[in-house]
Amino acid sequence: MKKLHVLIPSLIATASMPLIGLVGCNNPKPEPEPEPVPEYGTFIWKDSANYCTITGYKDDLPNNLLIPGMRNGLPVYIGKHAFYGASIESVTIEDGAQKIEEYAFSHCVNLKSVHLPEQIKSIQQYAFEGCPIHSAYIPRDIDQIGLNPWAGCDLDEISIHPDNSKFKIVNDTLCSLIGSGIYLHVGTNKSIIPTGYNSIGFSDNCFSGLTRLTSLHFPASTITLLQDQFIISNCPNLQEITVDEGAINIATTADEKCLLYDNNDNDTLLFSANKLIPTDTNVKHLGNGSFAFNYYLKDINIPNNIIDFEDGNPFFGCENLQSISVTEATRYIIPEGSNVILDTETNTVVFGNAYSDLTKIGTIENVKIGETAFNWLDNLTAITIPTNITSFSDSFDYSPIATITYQGDLTQWQALVSTSSEWHNHIPCKTIVTTTSGSLAYEAWSSSPMSI
Repeated sequence: MKKLHVLIPSLIATASMPLIGLVGCNNPKPEPEPEPVPEYGTFIWKDSANYCTITGYKDDLPNNLLIPGMRNGLPVYIGKHAFYGASIESVTIEDGAQKIEEYAFSHCVNLKSVHLPEQIKSIQQYAFEGCPIHSAYIPRDIDQIGLNPWAGCDLDEISIHPDNSKFKIVNDTLCSLIGSGIYLHVGTNKSIIPTGYNSIGFSDNCFSGLTRLTSLHFPASTITLLQDQFIISNCPNLQEITVDEGAINIATTADEKCLLYDNNDNDTLLFSANKLIPTDTNVKHLGNGSFAFNYYLKDINIPNNIIDFEDGNPFFGCENLQSISVTEATRYIIPEGSNVILDTETNTVVFGNAYSDLTKIGTIENVKIGETAFNWLDNLTAITIPTNITSFSDSFDYSPIATITYQGDLTQWQALVSTSSEWHNHIPCKTIVTTTSGSLAYEAWSSSPMSI
């Protein structure tokens, strides 16, 4: 202000100069950037008697996508995988739309903003999985939510329309009340598991991709978990897990780093905060997905206290897991150079990733590739399958495999895929299969082959 007192008199004395632009004057503030105007895309439609479904799109989409809520007087559904992996930054869905189906916007890695109409009734599982959406909103008429639609989104907050009667926000967590119990659907970085309820249930992947979640405390209520259920995935800074004395069917290791399913000392590891499998002899099983989507996991040792993997692959989505070791006393082996885990009791490959080489399994006959063995691996684009692989089922779901080299002929390949008639229904890209006698192509999300 001292400088202002000196300048103003001198300017008044010399001329009637305008004072606009002087330090300290009330200059007009710059206009804020206008909100981007969303635009319609060119959609692929499937019309039915009661609704119209968007199943995909043609050409490039606008960065800021506008989706109609009605078509021909009927409500719009946004179909399964319709915009999977699309290069969009925001989505505005107009009034009238009623349903967003599973994986509809999954892996849209630039999608940060979603505007939902109040009339929408259903958001199905993993609809926005893997998108950088940090704030979610539950509209007024939503009465159905599938497995965490915002898994892997690193949610900081979630809000709800005050007139929504189906769900509520408790401790920064999306929940529904069931009698005297509570069911947790979607967690955030600020989540605290509620107390004061007779029972507590959890959706799969309830706490998923939350980089600022540091601790979870499980109260003494009955915890309703399944032995193969994974409720925590890819929470890299979750370092403390505590469980109240008296909690039923859930426990933790002494160092409070691992969450266990506890059933009369028949313990299954559900989650490990320190990226290690505990050597505690009470820990006998690895739960399905117990290390799921852990992008920070680069090496792991399977100790001899582990009897088996419960119902699948503990490591699906661990695309950077390059070094695996096992204790000789276990039923699992890693054939030299293969980077796969083979269950010797069932001759099943239970884990593999982009670093795996199935040809290094050797001469072992009648090898199966297990469900989820190569699932959710964004860096898996090519694989070679030898002829001693005799079956697989849903083994490559959501991995963008563009090339498969099969070491047998076309007849052998067709016999192999007959064991899993829908093997390509969840693969998000076109796949070319090359055999010794010809090639086939499979379009994204389709198991119907086309000759090349």
